[in-house]
Amino acid sequence: MPVTKTRLVLASAIALITTNNALADFAVDADAVLNWGEKTYAQFLPEHVNTEISAPWYYRYYAKTNLYVGVNSSDNGVYLLEATPSAKPVYVDSVAHLLEKIPPLNPVVVDTPKEPTPLVVDEPKNPIPLVIDEPTPPIPVQNDQPICDAATMPTGMAYTQSGSTIKVTTNGQCVALPKVDMCLPASPTVNGISVLKQMEVQTYTLKGISFTDPAFAVALDPMIKSYGNIKTCIKNAPQALANVAFNLEGCFDVTEQLKDFPSIEGLVKISPPVFMQLQGDIATEIVPDCFKTDATIITDAVTHEVWDWDKKKTSFVKR
Repeated sequence: MPVTKTRLVLASAIALITTNNALADFAVDADAVLNWGEKTYAQFLPEHVNTEISAPWYYRYYAKTNLYVGVNSSDNGVYLLEATPSAKPVYVDSVAHLLEKIPPLNPVVVDTPKEPTPLVVDEPKNPIPLVIDEPTPPIPVQNDQPICDAATMPTGMAYTQSGSTIKVTTNGQCVALPKVDMCLPASPTVNGISVLKQMEVQTYTLKGISFTDPAFAVALDPMIKSYGNIKTCIKNAPQALANVAFNLEGCFDVTEQLKDFPSIEGLVKISPPVFMQLQGDIATEIVPDCFKTDATIITDAVTHEVWDWDKKKTSFVKR
């Protein structure tokens, strides 16, 4: 066999083995998640059924509840689908995140040595003194120093400031989810400092969507919270912004965000408009570069330029 042909055959064999190994690993993970789902949510997945394959889906059908549960090999997502003509797959969570919830079959036990060998370090004759620089203290926020520019607050929202604590509210009204940062700094300057802000929903209630079975609401809890747990990043932000504690209480219209979420008979009913009343905290931190974070919105405090994360282009796109 000529050398060139031999190399091509070898390369094809290696590629085939690599692909098969990847598919085998995915199938193992998919079955692990589906098996865990049957044990954890027996009221929806009441019996063990075999896994079917129809690329890119690894799925199981549960006739008693008329539900499909599938794992998509394209995005490694787990989906739920009611077996009706108009139903659409509902994203539940990622395979990787659900695998973290599955306890290991054989936990690793690390033995602690009974008699550890002591470490003896000789003292140097002329030790070099260690000098530790004192950390630079954070810039305090004065009571009379405004942080947020009230003129740039999203429509229907307002804030109050007490020292280094800022409370943002919707004044008892339900407003659209903001498409701009909820707190742009007052009197910004070009300083090259970037501050990442992450919302963490603590509690929420929904209007316009109801769950027949509480267990189903628990299963969808991470997805629902994700509509509120957004990250924004501000360029040319004052350093003091990273030392501010944010609290958010408000009501937001999430009808647009849930437009593809289907009603599932016996499980969930959607009656638009859908509102989310939530309470949460916003954590801040200084980052080297906003464009190298997982923020969904980036705003330049000086120029008011805004960039949005585009999932299809997997990059930030300027408005």
